[in-house]
Amino acid sequence: MFENMNDSVELRGNIDISWSRNGVGFGQLYFYEQDGQVFCSNEMMGKEFIKKVLNQLVDECVLKDEKSGSETSNSHS
Repeated sequence: MFENMNDSVELRGNIDISWSRNGVGFGQLYFYEQDGQVFCSNEMMGKEFIKKVLNQLVDECVLKDEKSGSETSNSHS
């Protein structure tokens, strides 16, 4: 059913993330859409740093519909 779907991301609205890291400092990442493209005001931080911030955000979040603390409990096997 989903084999023919293309991977995609669509930004609706804006995303503003404040971060701080020992030895680096602090700042903000601001994602927004303009003319059909997604932009990120990144305060001179590169894509690898941005990916680390986003990964940490996901790793530390609590999923609202998560049934237990295990990701395997959410699999549909």
